[in-house]
Amino acid sequence: MPETDAMEVGPGRLVAEVEGRAAKGGGELFRSDLARIQVLTEQSVDRALALDPRAARAWLLKATLQLRRADHAGAARSFQSALDAGPAASTYPEQVGAEAGLVDVQIQLGELEEATRRLAALQQRAPGTAVSHYMAGRLRTAQGDFAAAQKELRQALVQAPEHAPTRLLLATVLLSQGLIEQAKSEVERVLQADPSSQDGRKLMAMVQLALNDPVAATRSLAEVARADGAGDPYADRLMGAALVRAGSVEEGLAFLERSVAARPEDVDAR
Repeated sequence: MPETDAMEVGPGRLVAEVEGRAAKGGGELFRSDLARIQVLTEQSVDRALALDPRAARAWLLKATLQLRRADHAGAARSFQSALDAGPAASTYPEQVGAEAGLVDVQIQLGELEEATRRLAALQQRAPGTAVSHYMAGRLRTAQGDFAAAQKELRQALVQAPEHAPTRLLLATVLLSQGLIEQAKSEVERVLQADPSSQDGRKLMAMVQLALNDPVAATRSLAEVARADGAGDPYADRLMGAALVRAGSVEEGLAFLERSVAARPEDVDAR
């Protein structure tokens, strides 16, 4: 079986290339207006698929763009189309990436039985690989089997120790098990490699709140949950909780209110 790290394979580089061309061609407008860049990118992908309906890499790119706008059903169809292209029209990493994408979509939809079936197909196509262990860890986490998830994620990290999403998911699993110091160690390793990692900063804030250090949590979130409203709703919720626990109730409530306004379905923020 060929070696692959399908977690790093896929449409990411192609997305960057297409968006880079759009930015150069559109001047400052395209550099600042990501929504228009995405529309242009999707149009470009659709044109490519009209010329070659079996272009697996284009289908993977389309699926990525669909996931960005939460079109899970569309992404599942695109991942399946990439698989249907077959080995004659796609590379082995592209096929593995499509299989992994289908597992991911089913987990996000909460269709865990279908995700289990898709995971079995991935494990058959790419047995023992980092991506198989990572996706198995994600599924076990969604199922609440944290011990099994931890085992799968550690096996993935043996092969891909620098893959930040795996390490952050492991930290989340450890935190769910009450292993706070171990979780902190994993997040610190991610932040040492990439101090600007927003996912890493948010998870570190969760760890610090679990350690009853809300002041440290506010520092971790300073560049993610911003007072000018440019932060993300989940970071706003964490910042609000940290500020309230640190005694800055009025400021904390402002962050919480903004989080609820952006995501009214977030019961924890409410």
